[in-house]
Amino acid sequence: MQRITIQAVKGGIQVVTGGQTSTTIVEGSFPGCTVSVFNTGTLVLATLFGDNLSPPTPKSNPFTADASGFAFFYAANGSRVDMQLSGTGITVPFLVASDILVDDGTLLTTIAPQTVAFSATPTFDLSQASWFKMTLTGNVTVPAFTNPQIGSLLLLSLTQNAAGGNTFAWPAAFLHPPTIASAANAVTELIFKYDGVNWRSVAATGDNLQVPSGANITGILMVQGASTLASLTVTNNTLIGGTLGVTGAVTLTVPLAGTSGGTGISSAATFPASGVIDTGTGTTNRLPKFTTGASGIIGNSSITDDGTKVSSSEPFTLTPQKQIFTSNGTFTIPTGVTAVKVLVLGAGGAGGGATTTAASGGGGNSGAPATKWLTGLTPGNTIAVTVGTGGTGVANNTGNNGGNSTIASGTQVITTVTGIGGAGGNLGGNAQPAASTSTNGDINGTTSFGSIASFTNSGGVGGASIMGGGGQYGTATAGSAGVSPGAGGGGAGGTAGGAVAGGAGANGIVIFEWVS
Repeated sequence: MQRITIQAVKGGIQVVTGGQTSTTIVEGSFPGCTVSVFNTGTLVLATLFGDNLSPPTPKSNPFTADASGFAFFYAANGSRVDMQLSGTGITVPFLVASDILVDDGTLLTTIAPQTVAFSATPTFDLSQASWFKMTLTGNVTVPAFTNPQIGSLLLLSLTQNAAGGNTFAWPAAFLHPPTIASAANAVTELIFKYDGVNWRSVAATGDNLQVPSGANITGILMVQGASTLASLTVTNNTLIGGTLGVTGAVTLTVPLAGTSGGTGISSAATFPASGVIDTGTGTTNRLPKFTTGASGIIGNSSITDDGTKVSSSEPFTLTPQKQIFTSNGTFTIPTGVTAVKVLVLGAGGAGGGATTTAASGGGGNSGAPATKWLTGLTPGNTIAVTVGTGGTGVANNTGNNGGNSTIASGTQVITTVTGIGGAGGNLGGNAQPAASTSTNGDINGTTSFGSIASFTNSGGVGGASIMGGGGQYGTATAGSAGVSPGAGGGGAGGTAGGAVAGGAGANGIVIFEWVS
């Protein structure tokens, strides 16, 4: 029992759209057509089966192709049959092929190849043979393939001479033929089937066989040996068993799976934003740059990112980077960076001054922090930075407030983030100044209070910022300045000191952080 499959197609079909007939010739498909199988040379319907069980299940004849135009049947070993398509979409019934069904090796006849002497314009006569061999000693420019029949198979063996580099120009009737192997003594084995108009490739093997430039692969490309493509677009899985060398641009829109060997990609490549790119175990890999959001690069450098963590099968380093501003300036977004964390800390307020009488000054409040994560940034764009100045102390008066620190739009458009400056300490510091809160951060902090004056001759301590302590109080002397960025100044002490000033608040600070 032998199975045969049929694809209900025919070349040389003109498309009719809206009553207009196109001049373009296409291959037509006939889903749901009627398949009739006759004993060869007769109109006697052959006996068909639906399987090769024992006993086999009878199959009707004629029968109908499925919705994709596919059909199959089983028939007795040694049967000679003609297969005819008719019905849906077919104006004139036509034969698909005539076949002998054989699965018994004793019934096979070995066909020897016909050797064709080299010529730039050789003739391959299909009425004389179906398997041809030729050794290329030069370029074949105008080959002729004569006397084919519908369903004819052409087997072609082309061998380069010791010099190699010879070419074979395919006639226009050969659809998407490969470029033959060019190395010295390389062999290319090809099989084509004739559909009545065109020759269609059935199989191609050879030494370093090359796929034509600009090949678009929408199925599965399997590479077992070494292959070279001038350019490649892959829209489905690509299985690499050897080395796939690409000398031009490469576009991968879905995963590239490498079972062994490297990709051999030596020029610019565009990789998908998500999916897994597996470069195999070879050493000729060119990996894309790791970017946030890509789910991974697996191979010699194995990096995976599931959106919450990044891991690697081999050591790799993500280096923290920072830029600190202690005065006004401009932050330029570094190359390759699209997200940064920013701390914006306002300046501290000055301590309150002592009066000419016995009253001492209270400590100044610290500046308030704001923390912001900026994303979606464009490398090379700029962000304006303002660093608040610490408040200054005034004798016999309330201390001056600290200045606000901000980040705002430069060429990069952002929402202004403000670290509020601390309020100055009170004169005669028996009450604390009001607290303030930063704005537009993802985390907005509040100013820390300076302390009130505890004694008539001792001022209050400046408020501590998130970076450290405030200025010390003065005892019958001026207060001390804030120590750490954003810290408040100490209050002045009264009595013997007379009218003296509180300590100055510390300047604010702005810190950008990112990873590269």
